[in-house]
Amino acid sequence: MVSLLVDEGQDVNSFDITIEYDDTILELSSWSYGDYLSNLSVSTLVNTLGSFRLAASQLNTQAVSGDGTLLNLTFKSLAPGTSALVLDEAEFRDLQGNVSTPNRASGSINVILAATYTLTPTITLTPTRTNTPFYTATSRFEMPTETEVPGVPEPTATEIGGVIPQQSQTPEVTLTPSPLPGEATPIYKTGAVSGRFMGPAELARPAEQDNSNWWQWLLLGGLGLALLGGGAYWFVRYQRKRKAEQEWL
Repeated sequence: MVSLLVDEGQDVNSFDITIEYDDTILELSSWSYGDYLSNLSVSTLVNTLGSFRLAASQLNTQAVSGDGTLLNLTFKSLAPGTSALVLDEAEFRDLQGNVSTPNRASGSINVILAATYTLTPTITLTPTRTNTPFYTATSRFEMPTETEVPGVPEPTATEIGGVIPQQSQTPEVTLTPSPLPGEATPIYKTGAVSGRFMGPAELARPAEQDNSNWWQWLLLGGLGLALLGGGAYWFVRYQRKRKAEQEWL
């Protein structure tokens, strides 16, 4: 875009200008008024290849003095090179129609080839991490439990002369040794038996003398009666207390 400026104008009310340029390098694509004059009416407009002429006047507006932009010209480049912009003609008129010819200053436009850039889009694929569940098989181990072997009984201990032997599946055998003169005949039992073994002295004692533990039964009976009486006492006391609480409520 090229701006046509007015410097130190005097009572300008209308203008008539002609601009020449190289039509092999440039093409005038559009134009517009500047801010110097206003309320303009076009009387002449000629826009041909390489030449532009415009004549316009203000309507019912005071003449303007001073500086400002008269026109804005927009060019399109056709080829590289330099094109001169020549103000071939320029006239100003005041409100009375008096004509003034201003000094003209021409210019030029230099067209060059600029590098062109083509945007090539690039696509970067970013892998998305997906959590894939996995399963692990687990086994439950249990310790083997002790089982009874068929035909083998639980071992028990039997006291024989202060010795605790291991029980075996020896069948019961009764041994009868030959008696000595003047001695009682002892009887010994071995094998898978339980109970208390009697020595020779106990076997020789008469059966009616084995009444030494009657006091133990008497003690157990008394203890049982005491427990029974104590239980009855606490039961009666509990019933009385419960009855008293219900009467109080």
